[in-house]
Amino acid sequence: MGEQRKRSQVVTPRKRRNRSSSSRRSGGNIRVQIVPGPTLVKIGGALALVLFSFLCYRWLTGSELFVLHRVRVSGASTALSAEIEQTVRGFAGQTSVAELNLSALKEKVEKTISRVQTVWVRRVLPDELRIEVAERQPAVLVRRENGNLMWLDAEGVELGDTYSVKPSASGPLPPVARGFSEAAPTPGAVADNRERIAIYRQIQKEFSQEPGSVLNMVDEIDLTYTKDVNLRIARTAVMVHVGSRDFRNRFETGIAVLEAARRGDEEMLRRYKVPDAATVTKNGERINYIEAARSDRVVLSFSSAGADKKDKDKQETRKK
Repeated sequence: MGEQRKRSQVVTPRKRRNRSSSSRRSGGNIRVQIVPGPTLVKIGGALALVLFSFLCYRWLTGSELFVLHRVRVSGASTALSAEIEQTVRGFAGQTSVAELNLSALKEKVEKTISRVQTVWVRRVLPDELRIEVAERQPAVLVRRENGNLMWLDAEGVELGDTYSVKPSASGPLPPVARGFSEAAPTPGAVADNRERIAIYRQIQKEFSQEPGSVLNMVDEIDLTYTKDVNLRIARTAVMVHVGSRDFRNRFETGIAVLEAARRGDEEMLRRYKVPDAATVTKNGERINYIEAARSDRVVLSFSSAGADKKDKDKQETRKK
């Protein structure tokens, strides 16, 4: 009975641990791939070549070989070419041609020199820059409020006076325009000046048509008010109001009336419906304004005797 009461004990053999899984948990069995010697040599050689090329580039671009020596300008007048070259050299300084910022150089030239409309810049290594220029051309001769004459291009950009800027076409100067905005170039002022330029060019076109061009009979175009244009008859102090259209016909009417008044042709004045023709013929030399834009009649204004003398003095001064 005592032996039966003894507890029986079963001993189970411990399971053998898997070495590979244990190794994985403990970070063992790490694979190390050894790069073959020839491959390492190739990688090192490539890196050395890149480094050598970079050092050579830095040495070359920093050497005298790449310093700017020649600037070739095409498409511009002689005086403008010299100004552009001076600006380019000042911008480049000692910077090598290879490292020069061409976009910044282009912007510098276009903003600094008003007569340049646009430029194209190209580098020719090792030491040359080539500048191709689209030059602004004088289109309108403008009288400023201080009396100075200045050229504007077709976009209203001021180019310079009659001494520094010469039109490509030779010949007498065109009629002088006045009334252009001289304030800061706000969008409104720019738009107004461009409208004046369009009217100026339309007058040039109409008055230059052959046969019988009459452009040389105009010496000033007042464009202060674009809907009320006034033209001054050359070699006189007489202004003709032509309004906003039919410029040539109205101007020729003004000339015909002025000539008829000065030669005493009352019949011709009546044809143009000039009031009081007899009085007009007696004061033909005092006419200073002709309203030719009206459809019903031509109206004249007269200067005083003192104003007549001043006008004659001004004409003599212009002739000299």
